[in-house]
Amino acid sequence: MKALNLFLFLFHLLAMPLFAVTLDTDTFNGDVDGWGGSGESWDAGGQRLAINRDQTGTKTFIFAAYPNQVVTVTLDATKTATWESSDVIEITANGASVYSSNADGSISFNATLNGSGQLALTVMPNTNNNNEDLYIDNVSI
Repeated sequence: MKALNLFLFLFHLLAMPLFAVTLDTDTFNGDVDGWGGSGESWDAGGQRLAINRDQTGTKTFIFAAYPNQVVTVTLDATKTATWESSDVIEITANGASVYSSNADGSISFNATLNGSGQLALTVMPNTNNNNEDLYIDNVSI
């Protein structure tokens, strides 16, 4: 019985990542992939979304089959120029802060879909100089 319980525990622990599903991916390889906001634009040269300082990039994803589920969001963020330590990347999911840091690179966080299976993401470079903008790419949920 102990061996069976151990087997079931290990199977559950190790098999879960095998069943992970990617619901949506935005790679910006031709346009803004449905993103809007204020001060955002498609960077054709870098095939990514550019977001101006103190402006936003926003998108509402709809996964109606998964209401109230927790999802993992990953994205690549690249800062322009030299940011001061007080400058941060702010990300909200359905109005809740999920990331506020000066660190760029690969960013990952968990967010909860609302009762309709929607996830409204907002990304904002909160900086103090006009040349301190942000690029995002490879948004995956």
